Amino acid sequence: IEGASENRGLGHEFLAHIERTLVLCYVLDLSGADHPIQQLDALRRELELYQSGLSQRACVIVANKGDTEDAPSRLRELREEVVIRDAR
Repeated sequence: IEGASENRGLGHEFLAHIERTLVLCYVLDLSGADHPIQQLDALRRELELYQSGLSQRACVIVANKGDTEDAPSRLRELREEVVIRDAR
């Protein structure tokens, strides 16, 4: 939710809820205008802007709309990037 850290949309109300969770679930749109990696980065950035370290919690990444034309390549790229980042 872009701008949530600035209290846009559900903003701080939503982020306060996330503070109480043990595991985060990122749902990324494989058919969206933004690449799923960009979506993940934007979500993590908002969490960090709200509270340092929040994006470092255990997480599950879910890829949605896998039946679209670009989905296989985007999913492959997402998987590769997540593996690279986890190795750091």
